[in-house]
Amino acid sequence: MPVASGTLSAEQLWSRLSLRRNDRALLTGGTRSGKSTLGDYLGASFTTQYRSSGARRMILDTKPRFKAQWRMSGRTAKKVYKNWGHGAYVPDSILIDDPADLRAAWATGHRTVIVQAPYGGAIGLQCACLQAFLNDSRYTRPQLVHVDEALDFFHGNGMAKNDVIVKLPRAGAERGTGSLF
Repeated sequence: MPVASGTLSAEQLWSRLSLRRNDRALLTGGTRSGKSTLGDYLGASFTTQYRSSGARRMILDTKPRFKAQWRMSGRTAKKVYKNWGHGAYVPDSILIDDPADLRAAWATGHRTVIVQAPYGGAIGLQCACLQAFLNDSRYTRPQLVHVDEALDFFHGNGMAKNDVIVKLPRAGAERGTGSLF
């Protein structure tokens, strides 16, 4: 379909929508407005755009919504999600449940790790994995942390449940790590 002068097609608009290295982004909107879908697109676009630089992506998923393709054992993760009604599989992703698994995930060529804490539980585990991710970061390697349900990391009074979630947008960029909340 022809595009009028000065306007862009939907495809052209999507191709321009991306996160740059070290960006910080916040997606807000009502229930079922597409925040997670847009976040997934931005994360996938980021890893594709910076693949040649060794881009890494971590998804902290407390709802949970995202489906990993693999488990650390090398087996498919499909059984983990057998009772789920929706949620996208993240291509070439691996499900981790221990910060020590990060190095093995990268060594086996995965570029996206997913840390899940069903229904907002195990925030401590997610924060420990995030801390390990940040500890291993360096400015020359683009990284992105996608916190799908940011509210789960804060108390009702607005105080963070763990300081690392606040360090991420405040100091992650200096270490090559962008954030998407």
